[in-house]
Amino acid sequence: MPGKDGFQIYRELKACENTKNIPIVVYTAQSPDIVAEKGFDALLAVDFVLKPFDSEALISLIEQSLKQTKRENGFL
Repeated sequence: MPGKDGFQIYRELKACENTKNIPIVVYTAQSPDIVAEKGFDALLAVDFVLKPFDSEALISLIEQSLKQTKRENGFL
């Protein structure tokens, strides 16, 4: 992404009242150690998917994240 990296975008989304409750799945080619160093774990990302990935596993992870968010917000 030109001008910003995913970490900056993530922080902006979590800081905005309109987007702070949207679950975020991090899709990255970086190792989990590098991701942790940059602070995603402290920012409460829903989960991480490392490239390359299995598309069925990604879809399942997104569905689980949405269900969890609905439960947390009283929709289920």
